[in-house]
Amino acid sequence: MKASAATRLARWLAGAAALAAALVVSSGSAWAGPASQLVVVQQPGDVTAGTVIAPHFIVRLRDADGNDVTTSGVSVSAAISSGTGSLLGTTTRDTDANGSVEFDDLAIQAAGSKQLTASSGILTPALSASFAIDAAAPANLAFDVEPSNAVAGVAISPAVRARVTDSFGNPVASELVSMSLSGGGTLSGTLSQSTDGSGIATFPDLSVDLAGTKQLHAASGSLGPVPSASFDLSPAAAANLAFDVQPSNTVAGVAIAPAVRAKVTDSFGNGVETELVSISLTGGGTLSGTLSQSTDGAGIATFPDLSVNLAGSKQLHATSGSLGPISSTSFTISAAAAANLTFDVPPGNAVAGVAIAPAVRAKVTDGFGNGVASQLVSMSLTGGGTLAGTLSQSTDGLGLATFPDLSVDLVGSKQLHATSGSLGPVSTNNFTISHAAAANLRSTCSRAARWRGWRLRPPYAPR
Repeated sequence: MKASAATRLARWLAGAAALAAALVVSSGSAWAGPASQLVVVQQPGDVTAGTVIAPHFIVRLRDADGNDVTTSGVSVSAAISSGTGSLLGTTTRDTDANGSVEFDDLAIQAAGSKQLTASSGILTPALSASFAIDAAAPANLAFDVEPSNAVAGVAISPAVRARVTDSFGNPVASELVSMSLSGGGTLSGTLSQSTDGSGIATFPDLSVDLAGTKQLHAASGSLGPVPSASFDLSPAAAANLAFDVQPSNTVAGVAIAPAVRAKVTDSFGNGVETELVSISLTGGGTLSGTLSQSTDGAGIATFPDLSVNLAGSKQLHATSGSLGPISSTSFTISAAAAANLTFDVPPGNAVAGVAIAPAVRAKVTDGFGNGVASQLVSMSLTGGGTLAGTLSQSTDGLGLATFPDLSVDLVGSKQLHATSGSLGPVSTNNFTISHAAAANLRSTCSRAARWRGWRLRPPYAPR
């Protein structure tokens, strides 16, 4: 039998009531439709790198009209949609009985601005507002730009840079970094700089005055010091020239010892190598040896074979490019060993028994013609007679032995002969000794005449 109209209405009403009850159970509202989107109900907050994001990121299900959908067990995943880094923690969770998901252990280690996205299948994803991950506490200090080789007194280029980061490698701003030097010398410039937003402290004006191999050391708070790579400082331009080893007294013709040394330095006192230094002499004589030498790595030019032939007080003078001349202290060249004996003033003709005038002088010299002092010179005579006076004299500072009182008693042609040690004898030219004034008278009469009584009359003829 067909159901009556009343029965059919009753059945329809019962079905509608059951549907309404089902909608209430599944959607939380008699008017909510099926879930179509995820929405953010709690935005993530700014935190430090590596710490749990708080407030937590919370999303929930809603239908197309924005009504909450209280369906549990819906899988929702969170991810970083803007910014760098990895999202740590439990990134996939199921909705609870209220249709919500709370991501309560998410963390990001990379600093910067971020956004999170929550997604689930075909549902429209939820995008968070931007939030910040700040760098953690400073944990690492390193050189970002190492120092390079430079010239003394010139700023190191490119500029040295140090970087401060947290334990995750994020740059840390506003950290004071200080520089120091090892290897000798003075580090000049701005030695402390603060890090910028990239964690970089830049030192644009660092310079070192002393040449050699160096290292910089960076420190920041409790971090460091950390050493840089080694770098070399070379000398600046040559600016000064000086005698490093002065000439000392020596003998004519003998190399000055210790060897004379000149030094070329820059304005900071660093030795400058490969600079040509030349030496000259004042005070007379000839300077022999290698008169030009190049400086070594210490800025030293060494002159191992300098000698001077002429005795006396001398000075050396050094030049190098536009530097100098600069003068050494005075030094003395003394005569070498006696090598020659000559008559400086030979004897002139004289009267018997009268001192030869001007006084006879002999000279003793070395191989360079320098007079040799304190040499004993002795005189002897040939041609007959007796040589009187002081026959041995010592040479003075000029090498001269003077004989002021030599005389000869016998007239005639004579020669003097000089000896000094192994030198000589050397002989003079002939000179003449003439008669002195009449001193004796003798008769020429014979004894026989006197016996006969002859009377003698002048003039008498002396014998």
